[in-house]
Amino acid sequence: MVGIDHPDLGHIGGAPLVEALLRDLGAVEVTRFPFAVVLDVTDVDTALRHLTKRPGIRWVEEDKPFPVVLRLVPDDPRYPEQWALHITELAEPAAPINVEAAWDQTTGQTSAGNPVRVAVVDDGIDTTHTDLIGNIVAGKDIYSDDDDPTATSHDTHGTQTAGVIAARGFNGIGITGVCPTCEISAIRLIANGGPSDLYTTGSSAAAAIQWAVDHGAAVINNSWGPPDGNRFDPLHPVATHPIPRALADALHYAATQGRDGLGTVVVWSAGNGNEPMIYDGFASDPRVIAVGSISAAGVRAYYSDFGPPLGLVAPSSGPSLSPGILTTDLAGSDGLDSGDYFDGYGGTSAAAAFVSGVAALVIAHRPELTAAQVTEALYIGAHPIDPQRGQYVGGKSQLYGHGRVDAAGALAAADLYTDAHTLWLEVCGNDADDNHDGLIDAEDNAQCTPCVPDHDTEICDGRDNNCDGFADEYFVCDERDRPVCAPCASSTQCAVGSKCRSTSAFAGTWCFEECTDGDCAPGFSCDGEVCGLTPSPAALDCFDLLRCGQPERCDAIDNDCNGVIDDIDANTLEAGIARRDCGTRGVCRDYAAHCIDGDWQCERHEHWQALETRCDGLDNDCDGKIDEHSLCEAREQRLLGEPEGCQTTSAVCNAMPSGLFLCLVTMKRRWRRRAP
Repeated sequence: MVGIDHPDLGHIGGAPLVEALLRDLGAVEVTRFPFAVVLDVTDVDTALRHLTKRPGIRWVEEDKPFPVVLRLVPDDPRYPEQWALHITELAEPAAPINVEAAWDQTTGQTSAGNPVRVAVVDDGIDTTHTDLIGNIVAGKDIYSDDDDPTATSHDTHGTQTAGVIAARGFNGIGITGVCPTCEISAIRLIANGGPSDLYTTGSSAAAAIQWAVDHGAAVINNSWGPPDGNRFDPLHPVATHPIPRALADALHYAATQGRDGLGTVVVWSAGNGNEPMIYDGFASDPRVIAVGSISAAGVRAYYSDFGPPLGLVAPSSGPSLSPGILTTDLAGSDGLDSGDYFDGYGGTSAAAAFVSGVAALVIAHRPELTAAQVTEALYIGAHPIDPQRGQYVGGKSQLYGHGRVDAAGALAAADLYTDAHTLWLEVCGNDADDNHDGLIDAEDNAQCTPCVPDHDTEICDGRDNNCDGFADEYFVCDERDRPVCAPCASSTQCAVGSKCRSTSAFAGTWCFEECTDGDCAPGFSCDGEVCGLTPSPAALDCFDLLRCGQPERCDAIDNDCNGVIDDIDANTLEAGIARRDCGTRGVCRDYAAHCIDGDWQCERHEHWQALETRCDGLDNDCDGKIDEHSLCEAREQRLLGEPEGCQTTSAVCNAMPSGLFLCLVTMKRRWRRRAP
């Protein structure tokens, strides 16, 4: 291949140069570009020596084949719907976990061909599911004390979790998991069988962890935990759930004895109560990776727990119209969907499963790394999304942890380790100087010192009372530390100059400053004689988290903070709205209402008119009346869909439901039907 010093070989002026080369080299022209020509010569070495000395030649290169790799994309038919794994039109680019680039290096097996084993501690698994069976290995039923972890009817959670982690990929069936060739070891710890309360014990949970470690699990996923609070009321009192001592010791056993001393990675869902994690002793244990949720909008899901213990976030469900996670389901009628797959899986349960899958990919890529190194690689490789609201300090956010898990980033971070002793972050709770800087645990990492709550909810005192990493969140406090912006039952609970009032932006009653126009502080506006928040960044210090816990309403505000305004329809959150007055334009003929510009409006069908003029049986102007302005013209009309005309000019034309037209003549009870 020869690069020739000519402005455009495709023009006539370049032809003599090419012809001279063909003649002198005895070559045959293969391809011509505007900047180069490809020649077929009999003696490559001779041609190269000749061309390098020839005037007008910019470069010469033998056109040799070179190896390439194709981006590994599964052939599973529903993979295009898996927005959490790769960029699609179903989610914002910040949401998916960037796993395709990781699959180019491993899909869950080490270089020696050994699959990484992930234990799923849950309510059992459908061990015969066609998209799981190829990856399932021996498991344990702690609940029934036998060796069959098969889920019973309606116990769907474990099967859904397992599908996210390791549904068999590249098999032309259904979906793929994050780690499509990993092994799944099901451990049935809890059982539901329907809408009943679930219980387990510390000894049972410890037995599940120990069994997983002793049977070769490299990663243990726990998409369960103690009860959550009211996610729609972030100021509710939070119950404390300390971790049982037996389970804490089992986590230490996993960290020190798992994988022949390298340690087993334990992943835990952060919780769905929109509350500080510090009260949850399970997910906040320093030996686990706590995982919160983001929605398809690429921002924190309104229910996701938060605070200093949060390690990572991963994709999951969001508001009602936000897509959930597509995963495996119990087969047939036992599942939530009869098609063996379910597209509404969510909560921090799903998010934890994504992180477990990525952790397994890291171990498959670098099986010699310790559990601490794998954890650190996940943190270093994470993507810090939503920096404005996330308020990252030292690479860590109270809302997002180290950021959204990134599979390719985690594998790249894993390649930074040169030996089993390399660490950049101090690990809490192991009494060791992990990063070799002379400092141990809390001396080197402030997060190793747990915050001790001094109040079950936040109060106005400049302190982080509820140990969520924030001081006086939800409040704007005056100089006497009395709340100006807080829930209330009466005005006596409010600061001087504030009243306990309601406002259009939020449900319930709150302490708001009385105001007239111009009286409110920056970030506030006068709303019904009280200073209510405007949807601006200046409002983050008061109601940001509360606003994010609101269900979406038709009010031109992003109530649930998913980045989309009025993402709501009439058939979901506001049942019956379609059959009520639609905005100011009446009831639509086909009962289709849509939230447009903060108001419910009728869908404009193809025959919509600003003023009704056609006699066609449709509510053309969407005012709830049919053909109210159409008069039958006394003329012959042969057009399809219009009347041929009435016999009297005083007759009003209406349309029968069948589309046939009639003329109603005053004082006479007769009608005339004409075919269109």
